[in-house]
Amino acid sequence: MALKPSIAGVHDFLRRNNGLIVHFSGAPPGVPSGANLSYPHDLRAVISGAAQSGLACSIVMPTDDFVGPSVRNAFGFIGVIVDLVTPDSLMAVDPSDAGSWVENRVRQYPDREITLSDLDNSLRGRTQHNEWGLQNYRVCGVLAVPPFEYWVPPPPGGPARTTPELIETAFAPLPVFGFFNGQLISRQGRIDAGSIYTQ
Repeated sequence: MALKPSIAGVHDFLRRNNGLIVHFSGAPPGVPSGANLSYPHDLRAVISGAAQSGLACSIVMPTDDFVGPSVRNAFGFIGVIVDLVTPDSLMAVDPSDAGSWVENRVRQYPDREITLSDLDNSLRGRTQHNEWGLQNYRVCGVLAVPPFEYWVPPPPGGPARTTPELIETAFAPLPVFGFFNGQLISRQGRIDAGSIYTQ
């Protein structure tokens, strides 16, 4: 088993950058891979633990760009915020594509050593989205950012939009967080990642 950072080290990195580990609806699935679930069922499957064997995520921050025509820091707008359970929960870290594949409906990643420098490079070195691969995760909540779009499979296919209120209803009782004016927010107002990643 390759060397991985401690959970405390990962949490410190996330708090310093106000970052969140998020699996977005529309990202490579793991629920299980090949199930072809659409929103909100794909995210509900992640929440239920159906992707514990391998889940493609991104690290995102409140200052990220989600709608830029050429640069977007995530695959989607609605996702599940997750955390590590053990250091080995972190399977892969990459500033772009971590090179996963699906084998027997399980998402696999190359077994590589991961350092704290790799975590930093996954943010500083990205040009669009980055990728963190997780297994054996715990769910912390839901992230929803404007324009609150999700993908509808054919037919008819294409993007559709929802509202924060409908997102809260869809994933109750989980807390729903958002980004506004470069800050992480909840119903209670401005917060930071330290309130989510506390270990």
